[in-house]
Amino acid sequence: SRRRHTRYGTVTGVQTCALPISIGLVSTGISVLIGVTIGSLMGYFGGWFDMVCQRAMEIWSNIPFLYAVIFLASLLEPTLALLILILVAFSWIGLAQQLRASAYQVSARDYVTASRSLGAGHARIIWRHILPNCATVILTTLPFTLHGLVFSLSALDYLGFGLPPTEPSWGDLLHQAKENWTAWWILGPTLACLVATMVMINSVGEALQDAFDLRRAQR
Repeated sequence: SRRRHTRYGTVTGVQTCALPISIGLVSTGISVLIGVTIGSLMGYFGGWFDMVCQRAMEIWSNIPFLYAVIFLASLLEPTLALLILILVAFSWIGLAQQLRASAYQVSARDYVTASRSLGAGHARIIWRHILPNCATVILTTLPFTLHGLVFSLSALDYLGFGLPPTEPSWGDLLHQAKENWTAWWILGPTLACLVATMVMINSVGEALQDAFDLRRAQR
């Protein structure tokens, strides 16, 4: 549309790259905070609390992401806050499930039992023992969570359910390139930036996995 072409004539490439990454970083931070909190509590307490949370997560994870976005976009005006809320709502479950398994193993260790016998509270045990020993899971999951959020944001914006029309994005540039295949100066740099960002994020994630791989360090 004329509005979008005019808008992108006034913004720089740095703005187009920075906004999706900034939204991805904010969404990743909130998702990690929610996933770490719920996952550590599930693994530490177990029992009925763990069972209820697992059933709720299974129900929530079966809700189609795209249908939920389309439904909310038809009811509410798209804003940055709403988009971040949607991305966060569907991105914390994977980290919570992984952290639950790790926290469940750590909570069965002798030093956790000793802390309970010495009268340490639940919050202190989780903060001083559970989370530090689950740091590997958290750090190795961060880059891949960011990768998925940035890619999801670009895909939503390509379909017209992402950022508001006043904000620059890779997905909207790809949509413009699809409507005009001869405009290589739109498609080429956009694909190059998107692919380069995904490769760099994946490289960071793989480096973190290698750095915190205990079996490799022992060998």
